[in-house]
Amino acid sequence: MSASAVMLALWSIPTMLAGILLIGFFASNQYWPWFPAGGLSQREALMMPFLPHWEHVSDVAMFGLFVLVGTAVFIFISRRASPLVRTSIMAFTGGFLGVVMATQVSDGLLLKIIMGNMLAFIFAVVGYTRYTALRVLFMGLIGLSLGVAAASAFQTGKFVPGFLLDRMWHLVLPILCLSY
Repeated sequence: MSASAVMLALWSIPTMLAGILLIGFFASNQYWPWFPAGGLSQREALMMPFLPHWEHVSDVAMFGLFVLVGTAVFIFISRRASPLVRTSIMAFTGGFLGVVMATQVSDGLLLKIIMGNMLAFIFAVVGYTRYTALRVLFMGLIGLSLGVAAASAFQTGKFVPGFLLDRMWHLVLPILCLSY
């Protein structure tokens, strides 16, 4: 079981990103200069400012923890809870996510109400359905979104705003959810 989890975790890491981070980690003066990059380029490349610093480690760990816990809890609820409990939880969180998404898009109160109610209705219908895969997908997306929101509330650096919220977050969250 643990070997399967380790293999899944290693398989999920993009190889290009892992390679760049490992080269920077083992060649930078900031971390472990086992393979010094001196003489290859200018001083800025030697310092490798693109690498995350040690204060970002806590942000990344907090992000991973909140996202994993949030997704696991909501998927467990989607599998084990009664239809009434699923429907009410999904309606509430769907409305919450709709308001959050509409706040990012526009300042209008009407759009926030319409989008929140629309997502609340869709999520309530999905919560009552008998299709387990659809419930798990929607509840996993809810847990992932709430995990990202919780991680951004407890952050100390710039990982969550820089990585997710300043970019196209409405594309990043579904891709992250569907990749697992």
